[in-house]
Amino acid sequence: MQTPILAQIRELICRKNYEEALRLARELPDDEKEGGEAIALTARLQGQLGNFRAAVQMFDDLETAWPERMMIFKLHAVFLQESGKTEDALEKARQMVEAFPDASDGYLLSSECLELLGKPAAAMEIIDTALHKWPDNSELLACRRRLEPLCRQRENTDARLADAREELELSHCQIGRGDEFLSRYLDLFNGREGVHAEQCRYKGNKFGYRPIYEGLDKELIRRHLAGDQTLGIYIVRRDNTARTMVIDLDVNKGFLQAFLSHSDDRRRITALLLETAENICSIAQNVGMELLVESSGYKGLHLWAFSDFPVPARHWRLLGRWLIDELRGMPAEIHAEVFPKQEVVAKDGLGNLVKLPLGIHLASGRRSLFLERGSCKPWPVQDDAVAAVQTITRSEFEEILGRMTVAGVRLKNAAESAERDAAEADEPAAKPQDSLPDTGRAMGLQVKMRLPERFTVEIEQVLAGCRPLCAIVSRAVQEHSLTPECRHVLVYIFSTMGEEGKVFVHQVLNQLTDYDPDRVNAEIKAVPPTTMSCGKVRKYLGELAAQSGCNCQFRLPQGCYASPVAHAGIFPGSGRTLYQPVPVPAALSGRELIAGSSAGLDKLMREYETTGAELARLTERYRLLRRQINRLFDEAGRDEIETRLGTYRRLPGDEADSPLATS
Repeated sequence: MQTPILAQIRELICRKNYEEALRLARELPDDEKEGGEAIALTARLQGQLGNFRAAVQMFDDLETAWPERMMIFKLHAVFLQESGKTEDALEKARQMVEAFPDASDGYLLSSECLELLGKPAAAMEIIDTALHKWPDNSELLACRRRLEPLCRQRENTDARLADAREELELSHCQIGRGDEFLSRYLDLFNGREGVHAEQCRYKGNKFGYRPIYEGLDKELIRRHLAGDQTLGIYIVRRDNTARTMVIDLDVNKGFLQAFLSHSDDRRRITALLLETAENICSIAQNVGMELLVESSGYKGLHLWAFSDFPVPARHWRLLGRWLIDELRGMPAEIHAEVFPKQEVVAKDGLGNLVKLPLGIHLASGRRSLFLERGSCKPWPVQDDAVAAVQTITRSEFEEILGRMTVAGVRLKNAAESAERDAAEADEPAAKPQDSLPDTGRAMGLQVKMRLPERFTVEIEQVLAGCRPLCAIVSRAVQEHSLTPECRHVLVYIFSTMGEEGKVFVHQVLNQLTDYDPDRVNAEIKAVPPTTMSCGKVRKYLGELAAQSGCNCQFRLPQGCYASPVAHAGIFPGSGRTLYQPVPVPAALSGRELIAGSSAGLDKLMREYETTGAELARLTERYRLLRRQINRLFDEAGRDEIETRLGTYRRLPGDEADSPLATS
């Protein structure tokens, strides 16, 4: 309990009458002089009189002797604060919060120290945490009322400083006005023919765009770059193609107020935007595509891609959505959209627009600029960003789609595209693509996925052991079609083999002319956890199973049933879908197999048979070529013929092993 003399000493300390306070402390009765509070007051006085080290040592000794007395910690923190050691005082206050969680003193002292350090927002956070525990604490409520205007003032100051830094940074950016730059700009950022958009201010300080029915030219772009007007383009052209795609990363509406009002939230969400943009750019780079990053001038980022030929809008949308989906999760604060937003726009329509880069956003008064990847800083010379753009060619676009995972590929007119490309290849003098008239026919791209050379061990073992499944895969690759029964068996067998099996289903069905990834995903989702038995395979495939010699017999663990996946050591059974392989030697007589054990030999024998058949075909082709070549020598009436590439002699008869040619 605090005695009157201790209260008097405290009052003298507050009045900074340290000499008199020290005199009274020395006159304390011995029993009070040995008390923790008296020693703490003495230590505080020693520090105020210049004996800082001695005071600190006294406080440390007191805390060691009486660790349960919060007052000693509090006096220590106040002493450090009065001595100008605010960081040390903050650390001591935090120790109080940990050591005495049921008292608000540590929170109040921490908040006070943070306020002295010029961090009102952090101080407010401490107080808010304490108010969750003590919502009616008058000291905490008074502290919060004192901090509120300081936080608002600090946020306004931080926002002005950020604007000043950004303005200074942007003032160094150079933007070209020359004819060469303007020509390149118009070539890249071109949209719907005969129309563009202009940003304008409406009543109520709202902003929007209105269509201007005339094409863009260099003079309009000059005015846009000068800030005299802000222009946009409608992405989808009249033939439902586009030469550019934009991924628009914006702040989600639920977080917009915090982004605009609080500097900490703005910095945090801006960092998320830049991180997300960098991740999307990396994904695009991995499939062979470079994206141009642009700060929109307001609250988001634009990621641009360009082609040197008109790409169907639906293909751009497919590619853009795939890039976003590959993130495996978008931060809640960010919303992403792909432009073009429509696959088809009516002849008398316009579709959605995108603001042209390097102009002034009327809502913010800021200019949009291209950003360097990595540093996320504006290009010092914005012309360099435009000059560095690499447009995607038709063949590159097909390769990009070919590198994409099968889950993102959508191609509904692959057969028509292949036939059209073949017909165009046979024409003696095909017109350039850009000069083709608009016939209303959608352009197709050859984006069919090639099957990889090797699959996982388990899938290869199933294919090597199960002849009907091998025949189904061969039909898909060679004939590009499957009966519903074959499709059903393929999906039901391999979908139960984990993620690799599901990817394999997509890879095989992608060879079909009617491949639709959404449909395949729905089929996979409908597959039960237990795989199909050999009996059901024979029931569904019927004639194909009989022709393929589907009569495998397995010795399986008790409770399991025969299934093609047993070739890979996967033993389906009652209540379980996977058993470990049984280490029993294979019995290869007849068609009796220990599941999984003989799959290696089965695979080698199947490959041997296939190779032998291929060798016989090549041998026959070799003999046919030899007869055709010798027929040319017979028609010429000579045994040696000279061409621009070399001199050739008649080939030996069928008994020879190889042709003879000299050049």
